[in-house]
Amino acid sequence: MFDDRIPIVEITSKTVDRLLPVLRDAVKAADFIAIDLELSGIGSYHGLKGKPFQDRFTRIRDTVLSRSVLSIGIATFKLKKVSEERKKIKLEAMVFNLITMSAKNFTVEPDALSFLARHGFDFNRLIDSAVGYNCGQPSHPLSTILIDILTSGASLIFHNGFIDCAFLYHHFFSTLPASVGCFQSSLCDWFSVTASENLDNGEACGGRGLFYDNKFIAAREGLSATFLEYVFRKHQRANVLECQGAKVYLAIKFTELENPEPGDIEYVDCEMSPHFLRNDFSIHSEAHASLCTNYAEHGFCRRRTCEKTHEVDLLLDLECQKSLKEQGRRKRKLAAIVGEEAVDARKKFRPLPGAVQAKVDAAIEADADQAANDTESSCSDNGRPYEKTKFSTKGCHRAGMDAFMTGFGVLFSQRMHILRKQCLDPTLANKTTCAGLDAPSLPFVKSTYSPTSAEHKKKWEVLAEQKAKAVKEKLRVVAG
Repeated sequence: MFDDRIPIVEITSKTVDRLLPVLRDAVKAADFIAIDLELSGIGSYHGLKGKPFQDRFTRIRDTVLSRSVLSIGIATFKLKKVSEERKKIKLEAMVFNLITMSAKNFTVEPDALSFLARHGFDFNRLIDSAVGYNCGQPSHPLSTILIDILTSGASLIFHNGFIDCAFLYHHFFSTLPASVGCFQSSLCDWFSVTASENLDNGEACGGRGLFYDNKFIAAREGLSATFLEYVFRKHQRANVLECQGAKVYLAIKFTELENPEPGDIEYVDCEMSPHFLRNDFSIHSEAHASLCTNYAEHGFCRRRTCEKTHEVDLLLDLECQKSLKEQGRRKRKLAAIVGEEAVDARKKFRPLPGAVQAKVDAAIEADADQAANDTESSCSDNGRPYEKTKFSTKGCHRAGMDAFMTGFGVLFSQRMHILRKQCLDPTLANKTTCAGLDAPSLPFVKSTYSPTSAEHKKKWEVLAEQKAKAVKEKLRVVAG
């Protein structure tokens, strides 16, 4: 459970000196760190179907070399307490959004600009106060933050993270290699724990310091869609139901920024659907017909003039509507066998946190007021008109919010493993998805045929020791 309004610390060229120490402290203390990037373009990959993955990587590399990172989202999560008795996992979180821009000329794709503009990206602030950078500048604050993240010993979480890793590598670490095998070897260094601390496998380090991909894990779980907003909103609802059903759930508290100045913090509203809060999914059939099928399947629609609805909450509410009908049929069949009282006796309930219960009560009261004022025609058998949320109407796309959604998605999926082991499942680590693969996943493996560059080896030799020590310290804290 967490507040409806997510506080995001905004870091620009005007605040970087003051707020960078706060970010660095949060990174070093974190057990889990989620990262997301907003880019000036992601390139075109037409004509690559059936071609070797190296051909796609060459296209990815061309994109990385010619585009800019426009913002970096970082969400840090610190595990505070795990209660097996109360089935509650308490975490503290901080969310940061860094506005950035390459100091060199770069390509801007119209589709990327259109997407960012539709989701509220502030281009005036980008031009006025972005943190400028040159690729691979080791002493730059952005490069320093990346090093802090890589050596923090925290589990690192991305969503469809292969391209993000390529951008991070080239823009803030070292020159991106031309061979996909060399790049995989480099990522294997980034997301493994070796050196002198004798922590050379995922089981030993408990997933700490390894890479996790939210999209890969969602696909492995069999979710009907794997785009970021869908995974987040679905898990956000499930977390409420887990709490209400006396099952394992996440309780997230946001750490307050000390002595904030005006403009330091922005809030993203992620209130849940009133239909979900009321458990009333009698939605008008017109809303069902209005949903864009392309959006429902992929999370985006390439039609510039699409008149259909692109709302993740409507998609989930319609799924709930269908699910409740199926549950009703199963319950009636079971009740016919064991009786209504026996069915109800199987359920366990736990009171919701006060803030969440207040939202539920408000949604029910608002619905009662609306029902009293509705005309007969508006209350037909087809259901009520669909009620939009601020999350759907305003959008939530900023790198900081995307990073929080990414982290929450994996942490909720892994809540049982966190409850038992206080870490993520290492068997799911260091695997990602990427279009053009023959296999369902792309593992980060080191190849003797594709070694890392001399520049990479020189940089990583010292950092590997730092990372291993950080992991060992986190293991000591958990054990002790």
